[in-house]
Amino acid sequence: MKKMKLGEHSVVMFDSIEELPIVRFQKYNKMLMLDAGLGSDLTALDAHLARVGEFIKTGETDNAARVRFIFIDYMIRRIKKGYFMKRCMTPAEIGAEIALEDDEKALFAVYDKARYAGQRGVEEITDAMVGELQLVNRKRNQ
Repeated sequence: MKKMKLGEHSVVMFDSIEELPIVRFQKYNKMLMLDAGLGSDLTALDAHLARVGEFIKTGETDNAARVRFIFIDYMIRRIKKGYFMKRCMTPAEIGAEIALEDDEKALFAVYDKARYAGQRGVEEITDAMVGELQLVNRKRNQ
């Protein structure tokens, strides 16, 4: 933390997000959610996820979209159980932080493929993979 004087104002600069006072930290995360178009609380996030779910139920999506939906659902449930997700972290970093078991590692690995679906050299996501991830998601979030 550094304190600077700018004219008549005193400015406090923090070296990392973790150093922020908790109220400011919560406001920061709320702004990240708003910026991502998810809303400002868990209710809005649930509503967003419900809209995504309805879109997927129409059947007009590919397996990569289904995997992204499963991953988002998994993460929302983990957040509701107390996991604090830092928006700046990649899925691989989140996976390492959560200390995953093998089946959860598969969820993160396939999600990583889904993020880059359609690009050269990325393995195709099969219906079997999607079914397996749905089972993992249900099992881990009961």
